Amino acid sequence: MKKAFLAFLVLVAVLVVSVRAVNFSSGVILGEPDEEVHVQILAGLKNSFNPVYQGIGFYYEMPLYFWTAALFNNFVFHRAIFSLRWVSFISTILTALILSFYFLKKEGRFLALLAPILYLLIPLSVFYARVGIIEPFLVLLITGGVVFYDLSREKRDIRLSAFSGIFLGLSLLTKYTGLPILAILTIYLLLETLTNNRRLIDGSSIKVNLQALLPLVVASLIFLPVFLYFYKLDSFDVRWQTKQIFGLFGGVRQEFQPGRILNFPWWFSWPIILLTLAGLGRSVREYRKYGLFVLFFLAMLVSVLSRLPFYPRYGLVLCPFLVVFAVLGVSFIKSIRLTVGLVFLVLVLNVLPIIKAWHAADWHIIEEAVSRVKLEAPSVSWSFSNYWPNYFGAELGVKNYAWLTYDGPDMESFAPGEKRNALAILKTDGGAVFLENLYADLYLTQQPGRLRAINEVRKNYQPAFSVTRQGSNFPFSQISNDRIDVYLFSKNSQ
Repeated sequence: MKKAFLAFLVLVAVLVVSVRAVNFSSGVILGEPDEEVHVQILAGLKNSFNPVYQGIGFYYEMPLYFWTAALFNNFVFHRAIFSLRWVSFISTILTALILSFYFLKKEGRFLALLAPILYLLIPLSVFYARVGIIEPFLVLLITGGVVFYDLSREKRDIRLSAFSGIFLGLSLLTKYTGLPILAILTIYLLLETLTNNRRLIDGSSIKVNLQALLPLVVASLIFLPVFLYFYKLDSFDVRWQTKQIFGLFGGVRQEFQPGRILNFPWWFSWPIILLTLAGLGRSVREYRKYGLFVLFFLAMLVSVLSRLPFYPRYGLVLCPFLVVFAVLGVSFIKSIRLTVGLVFLVLVLNVLPIIKAWHAADWHIIEEAVSRVKLEAPSVSWSFSNYWPNYFGAELGVKNYAWLTYDGPDMESFAPGEKRNALAILKTDGGAVFLENLYADLYLTQQPGRLRAINEVRKNYQPAFSVTRQGSNFPFSQISNDRIDVYLFSKNSQ
């Protein structure tokens, strides 16, 4: 009890220090436009239980992350972006602690101390600890589900099995990413059942491994009632968005792309990957102890490599698995001195990457561009851009914002009911145009109507000013600078 109370006090201290020491409200992360989507969803959750975005039920992600962030936003911080990022930060800390608990039960105190250190030395986990998106929270829940299940199987502890089901059920209430884990658990349960009943005599009862069955039952009891509630509430949007998620219609299809592994050294660091390969060797050799964990890892690896469209955040779910294997890789060394020396070497090699990752989540280029617009054209009523218009519109504080486009449906995606194209609005009502030069080109598919409007503005008008940003944009590309050209149009301009 004393140890548990001490751990609780340490956790509380981390929470308090994080609020005081980390500027979670700082910067806009251009590579992760979902942050602004989540901010708007949180605003709606002040008055409703249902996540809604632009007037439509939002089911691309299940609601648990939004409910959790809304709890802190509504009753503690009262700042949406702060609450979202704080949940990500705390989720990262708790994931590190779960990994520590895993090795405390599995191997011993020294490796239990090493696991969280390695997790917080992975650049990708450090970067997303400051980003208000769903993945850090999701990774916490998937890690808990996998860790408690593996421990319950080894320790034959039904309570750990129930904990696994709780975490896995909550992960499904967050996002469908945990489904491969549930699939492996189902296969494992079937194999266990067949093995236990291979000599079944007619009339005898079927033996089922309750420890293997319980996580599936608990996860279903947590997930299905909420899912069915939303399905009954809004069956059309639930079906339509779920089909999109799994690529069941449209141009996007799941496609295995192993070439993405080439980015792993940049995201996870070479030292961690080399230790992971060594630890995988031990895991395969000790398959009775770690074989199921290897299967979990392979399932998530295939899931990550096959995601389309692909974003670096999908790789975050691999971090806890890599840490487990990296710790096992370190455990090959029998000398404590050599082990400490190796860990210190990993720390030295990873200091600069994790500093880069931490500061990469602190971009101010949108705020700087908008601040100058407010000074030079304070009465502007329209905002157009080639990068997600909701970012610029929200920062500028205008109700009217949209893509810079000639295409009607594209225009109405952010300005419902507006029948004029962007250039016609600019010439009559005036407005500000923001043309961002890095992420819009790398990550957005510009439709023909947008390209025509963008090219027309760049060819026929001169920017009122430009804002540049030098520095890292880890993990989206290794280009280290960005520029936003800002064009200002007055009313009835030609």
